[in-house]
Amino acid sequence: MTLGARPTRRSVASIAIIRRTLGGQPQWLTQWNAGWRSLALIGGHKRARESFHKCMVRELFEELGVTSGYDVTVADTPMIQLHFTAWSRSTHEQTAYSMSLFDVVPHDEALEWIEANPENRWIDLTEIDTQRCRDGRAVSPTVARLVRQFRQKSC
Repeated sequence: MTLGARPTRRSVASIAIIRRTLGGQPQWLTQWNAGWRSLALIGGHKRARESFHKCMVRELFEELGVTSGYDVTVADTPMIQLHFTAWSRSTHEQTAYSMSLFDVVPHDEALEWIEANPENRWIDLTEIDTQRCRDGRAVSPTVARLVRQFRQKSC
């Protein structure tokens, strides 16, 4: 580190990859984040001494109101762990990200009320690539990064 340089901020999180195929096209479940003014994947920051899996289960309950094992099935281990550095628009500083992506499958009954919430939205690759939904709402650039890396590593 150079003299006077600020240390890089760290962000450690668990992210849900909730997918479906509609009309032969893959889609991912996102949720409106008012603070970011864009759609984002479901997930959030890991607490100290919390496992990535426990973080994912907690975030699913907080953001979607679903319970692991009852409303959704959460993989025991992350499909992918990603590490990258990027500028944080919310904190306005360079951030070292560590994200664990979990495969999450909603059960039919839970899926009905998840989809009934207007804050939740399925988005496709065109919307992800353009970072804009057909209804004009923004898609977080992080969604594009995570989905792109997920697709590369899962092929």
